[in-house]
Formats: sequence, structure tokens, C-alpha cells
Amino acid sequence: MTSHSAKRTRATIGLALVLCLLLAGIAWMELGGRSSGNNNDAANNIIISRAGHPDIQLALENDQWHMIAPYSLTSNEQRVTALTQLPNSLGQEYSLDEVTLSDVGLDTPKASVQINDTIYQLGNTDISGDRRYVRVNDKVSLVPEWVWSLVHGGVTAFADLNVFDELPDSFIIFDSTSDTTRPVTNQAQWLSLTADKIVPWKYDSVADAMQTESAQHLRLGLAEDDSASSVLADIFRLEDYSVIQTKAGFGYAVSHARLDALIYEK
Repeated sequence: MTSHSAKRTRATIGLALVLCLLLAGIAWMELGGRSSGNNNDAANNIIISRAGHPDIQLALENDQWHMIAPYSLTSNEQRVTALTQLPNSLGQEYSLDEVTLSDVGLDTPKASVQINDTIYQLGNTDISGDRRYVRVNDKVSLVPEWVWSLVHGGVTAFADLNVFDELPDSFIIFDSTSDTTRPVTNQAQWLSLTADKIVPWKYDSVADAMQTESAQHLRLGLAEDDSASSVLADIFRLEDYSVIQTKAGFGYAVSHARLDALIYEK
């Protein structure tokens, strides 16, 4: 027969297990509930607004983030994913009655991030400089300063900076300034090229850019003609950097040194 001592031991162990499960459930509701309360749905749309800059809109499509405004670009998945954690990085919340909005820079927010339908307005840093005030609906909280740094990286921070998705096995470089053409033999180096930043490009034609910027013009293409089907990229060597344009509206900026290393196969 089982002794009373063994029965008591089993009962004690059973009660301990029940208590552990209850405590785990309470912790899950406290932590999980607080996170999901800030962002009930998985992020699938983000709008970043900054004074003096066009809005950046990011959308999740087929499990991959894409920039759809101001330019159509594949996004930097790591940085967009980090921004989706904004709702979970909020500190202690305060009601609007407890905060003077002008003192914390939230009377005229310096930037905002909208994740799905929730808008996070960013104000000044706190006294430590490590956190920044944020308003969400009728509450004020604090977020880590990395949120501000990421947001103000702009298009360059959230874009995939790979210049070419693909390139043919054979193509040429045409220099319109010297009217010379030569074949490219380092296709792999061109394909692995990443930009230093994304820059706006307002010119509709090569002639407009050449006249306004006094730039040297190069072209990557399948042939010497400039038909749309044969042009892979237009390259403009400006005063401070070179711009590689593969799509309308923007360009990939790289240093002259990096461009020269590609052109002259150094």
C-alpha cells in the first residue's frame, strides 16, 4: 500500500506544478497582453512621415517587404523588421493630462511612424538622451533612440541597396562623352554592386541631365543604340559622386572610386 508520506509528496508536487502553470499563465498575459495591446495585428503596412521629406510607404507582399513610395524598391528586410518592433519597445505610459506636450516636442511632432492603423508620433529625447518621447493615441511613452535614427535614415535606410537584380552574360559600356564602346568582362562585380545611398533623379532624359549637371554620361547596354530594350542603366558622373539609374525617379549613388574600379576592372 502507498504510504501517507508518499501521497503527501505526490500532492505537494501536483500543487507545485499547478502553481507554476498559473504563474506562467499570468506572466504570459502580462507580457503578451501588453505587447499585443499595442499592435494586435501583424504589421503589413508602414508609413514614415518626416517634415520636408516625401512619405515612405512600406508594404508586406508575399512575406517580403517592399517600398512602394516614394519609389518602387525592394526593402531592407532586417531594418523594416526592426521597425515593426516599435510597438513592443514602448516604456511606461502616461496620460495626456500628465504631460506638457510642448515640453516633450509632441505639440509639433518631428516625425511619425504609422504601423497598420496605429500612429506613433515622435518628439524630443528625454534628459538621458537615450530615449525619445512618443505619442500613441491619448498616451505618451518613451522609445529607444534607435527608432529615431532608423526613421531618419530615410529611403536609404529602408531600401535594398543592391543596384542590379540580374544582368545578362554579355553587355557593353558606351561612353557618350568620348563616343567609345567596349565590352564588359567583369559581370560578377557589377552584379554584386551596392549603392552608398538612394538619391532623387528628376531628369526625364539623358540630354536634360547632361545639360543641367554638366555630367559625364556612360551607358550599360546590350548594344550601342539607346532603345529601351537594350539599355541596362544610365550612369552619370557628377561632381561629388556618380549616379546609376535603372528606374525612373531615383538613382543609386556610388563613389567615383568604386565606379572607376568597375569600369577599368581594377
